[in-house]
Amino acid sequence: MLVRRQDRQLVGQAGQIAELMKANEALVGKLARVEHLLSRNSGNSLSPSSRDDDPGKAPPVEKERGRVGPGRPEGKQPGASGSHLGWTESPMSIGTGSPKAGVSAGTTCPRLGI
Repeated sequence: MLVRRQDRQLVGQAGQIAELMKANEALVGKLARVEHLLSRNSGNSLSPSSRDDDPGKAPPVEKERGRVGPGRPEGKQPGASGSHLGWTESPMSIGTGSPKAGVSAGTTCPRLGI
């Protein structure tokens, strides 16, 4: 009776060992694939650097910035000629910049001395 019980126990354990060995082989294959994917980046493969952020990769380190945008204001330096356009007293007297009717391109403009 003891031998039969031990025999059944050994058969059950052999089945469990076979299942565990099968699962272990599957996990070894998965681990090899993950290690391969993690080891590839643009520094050691032919893939472009845009692929470095693929799944499985650690996110890139964020660089700290002091200011958002350009480091200095746009435009000319203060005090330079043309750095400021002042208000005009009669804004309606300014022309549109387009030529008048009947004036063709290439003609002279006596007002500008051309």
